[in-house]
Amino acid sequence: MLIARAPLRIGLAGGGSDVPPFCHEEGGSVINATIDKFVFAFLEESKNKEILFVNQDLDKVNKYNLNQIKEIDSQKSLIEGVYSYFCKRYNNGNLIALRIETYCEIPFGSGLGTSSTIVVALCELLNNFFNAKLSRYELAKVAYQIERENLGLAGGYQDHFSASFGGINMINIGPENHFNVENLNIKKQTLLQLESSILLAYSGLSRESEKIIIDQKLVYQKDSSISALRNIKHEAIKLKKIILNNDFESLFKIINYGWEQKKKTSKLVSNAYLDDLINTCFEFEAKACKVSGAGGGGFIIIMINPQKKYKLMKFLKTQHIFMLNFTFVNQGCVSWNI
Repeated sequence: MLIARAPLRIGLAGGGSDVPPFCHEEGGSVINATIDKFVFAFLEESKNKEILFVNQDLDKVNKYNLNQIKEIDSQKSLIEGVYSYFCKRYNNGNLIALRIETYCEIPFGSGLGTSSTIVVALCELLNNFFNAKLSRYELAKVAYQIERENLGLAGGYQDHFSASFGGINMINIGPENHFNVENLNIKKQTLLQLESSILLAYSGLSRESEKIIIDQKLVYQKDSSISALRNIKHEAIKLKKIILNNDFESLFKIINYGWEQKKKTSKLVSNAYLDDLINTCFEFEAKACKVSGAGGGGFIIIMINPQKKYKLMKFLKTQHIFMLNFTFVNQGCVSWNI
């Protein structure tokens, strides 16, 4: 059996500037960090001419008989999309009897990049199986192509690169399909303080990031939206220096400013419930708050002095809000054989 594992991520700054057409026209910059919550993918060769795709999260099974079909509907799911791509690219279009399964430690719609991370894990799984020898950059770009272009699911680049590389990175995208991933060499004390200052609280609202991103594209040509994306990108560039200089007060300001700019890109990014919840966190002396990912629901990233954290956590528990414990991880997607 082959197993692949890829880390989820939290976005710190720049999210939205990595989404076309903006990043293709003006370039995008994102800073995100991978955490110790993962997506897993499993592969076994079948002995009975059966192709079996299992999505454990959705409790969904798609089954095919190799003797009865010559092609898989690549649009049916993420697994079909990745499987079809690799069979065409690395096996002359011939199908192989395989059992492929996936699951994620965090629910879909969390704002932690689950869907794209699943695609990266699947790509790494079949990269290993076919001995394709894809580099980290190639793995991320192939995953993006399959999810965004082949399957037509709207979104940006950052999740594929974060899952592929791992770590706290500055990711620069475009224009002209230029990519650069810079791992930030953060001091240990800064890393510990950053990790200890973040509280991940689940809003209780699941959302489809694709709907938000489609809406952002519809309003993209508005001057206010383009200006907001430019501001979001520039704040990510500023944040790199701020983190490396251990300047937390400036970090908090950038996170808050970035969230205000993000809300200008689509009316779906926030809502009254999220605004009220964030305002309540500030009443408990939070320093910065933003909704993770595209917005609209999922996890809220709350930054607060570690000494003040317990009081806020105690309150959130009374509101039946789930809080996720995490640590940062440096390792990106990996695969192994057992």
